[in-house]
Amino acid sequence: MKGSYEDSVWEHLAGTTNAPFEPGEHREIVVKAINNLGNESCWLLRSWMNWG
Repeated sequence: MKGSYEDSVWEHLAGTTNAPFEPGEHREIVVKAINNLGNESCWLLRSWMNWG
């Protein structure tokens, strides 16, 4: 497979820093973690707090 991408996008995705975001209508986020062996885990987090 061959694809093209912008270097600035790849640098952001390869980092370990979270990107800021605004909560949506349902106040839910999904967190996905990938360890050094390639195993993936996902968590659905719900918040009933007032996010500002």
